Amino acid sequence: MRVWATLGFTAAVAGAFILVQSMVVVAWVIIGAASGRLVALRSLETNGLLLARATCVSAPVAIGLTWFFARMRREIRVADYLALRPVSPKAVLQWATAMSA
Repeated sequence: MRVWATLGFTAAVAGAFILVQSMVVVAWVIIGAASGRLVALRSLETNGLLLARATCVSAPVAIGLTWFFARMRREIRVADYLALRPVSPKAVLQWATAMSA
């Protein structure tokens, strides 16, 4: 039964993420039209500033919902449910080096 609950929570988080991103796109188009700019709908998917803003607005919603749903599980801590573990300084240095290359 836990699998179905987890899948349902996942669908809810994904749906909220998509909904918030869609709301940002609609606001972008409305604000652009109100300011007299011509907003080309075909170029929205390649507009980096729009994609960054949509992600920055929707990510906290998805993170918050994930935390909320994990918190609903009373028999296990959120950190254990999400398998959150501290990262060693050595691993951080290795990943930072790999990303900078």
